[in-house]
Amino acid sequence: MATDSQQRFVERALRRKKLFLAISIVGMVIAVVLAAYYGFRRLNDPTFPIGPRAVINRRLQKKGA
Repeated sequence: MATDSQQRFVERALRRKKLFLAISIVGMVIAVVLAAYYGFRRLNDPTFPIGPRAVINRRLQKKGA
């Protein structure tokens, strides 16, 4: 059986479910847009350093999912 504080936590999390989903979707959209932008930049400039940006993008993807 859950304690009173655990029950309140679950109820609060369920009320915020749509907010968490929206934040997750926004994070994934940003990550995809950045990946496309970095790919475009790399195609136009082969010396464009994509490594550090890929790490940042991956962090966004992990946070969103």
